Amino acid sequence: MQHWKEAFRLAKFEIKASKWMFPVSFILFILIGLSIASSLGEYLENGFVGPDFFFTLLFTFAPAWTRPKDFQMKSINETMGAAPSVMMLKMLPVKEDVLIRSRFLIYYVLALPVQVVFLVMLYAISPALWDVLSVGGYIAFSVIWLAFSVYFGSIFPASESGDKTRTSTIVWYGVIVLIIYASVLMGFHCITEQGVLYWTIIAAQNWPLLSSVISILMAVLGVKYWKHYMTKQMRKVDYL
Repeated sequence: MQHWKEAFRLAKFEIKASKWMFPVSFILFILIGLSIASSLGEYLENGFVGPDFFFTLLFTFAPAWTRPKDFQMKSINETMGAAPSVMMLKMLPVKEDVLIRSRFLIYYVLALPVQVVFLVMLYAISPALWDVLSVGGYIAFSVIWLAFSVYFGSIFPASESGDKTRTSTIVWYGVIVLIIYASVLMGFHCITEQGVLYWTIIAAQNWPLLSSVISILMAVLGVKYWKHYMTKQMRKVDYL
């Protein structure tokens, strides 16, 4: 518990410096939410990949993209990429575990509140959801996606530890990841004839407790895995 308190004190500096990005995130999420809400009825009846792409984007890449550029992972030199704040903190007498926890806390504090507001707003303005999900079912649906945001999103703070890579490689990695991301969504839609958004609605509708428990377990395991990954990376990378 003491390590978490120290991590939160360490994280507060970056959270305060990033607070001006909250309005940007809220505007982005509201605009996408309005777009999804207006097409949700047709999506549930006919199924098309658009809402899947934008909805999943909000719980995967959007929180990382809306962070201030000064705190994002970037090329430190021709052969290494890392988050500048991680490099700076590694030079200070900060416990490794505290540093790692602080990076995860920063990501969750900046991402999860906006996502919660988005989910509340989406249900409030989407009559199509009222017909398929009760309030309890929608809570389960929200747990599924917030848990997904935790275990997928943990990739971003974990990657801040850095690695040996060139500037051009980082750019190409980003392009390749987006191509794979879009391909997986379209492939899933072609195979099942519905999108991931539709199937998570079905899971929350039919198995709310089970789907919530499984999602929370996956979030816990995901955080443990990415913390372990970040620990190994930080011990491997030469920050000098």
